[in-house]
Amino acid sequence: MIGHSYPVFLRFRGGKSVATGAGAFLLLAPLAILSSIGVFAAVVAIFRIVSLGSVLAAAAFPLFTWLYGARRGV
Repeated sequence: MIGHSYPVFLRFRGGKSVATGAGAFLLLAPLAILSSIGVFAAVVAIFRIVSLGSVLAAAAFPLFTWLYGARRGV
């Protein structure tokens, strides 16, 4: 994921690895990531602040993972 955070073609600046992480978590805990996307969408729809939605969705993800009983990594 470091390559997505700091891309060579952008001189190691400007990259975001949110989509890469979300794609990986989609395979590992699909219900939890979909619920987090729902939290993100609701917060952005209500408050119109994308960064607030991102922070709350990231904070809610471990809770959703625990609630849905996702398998622990090896």
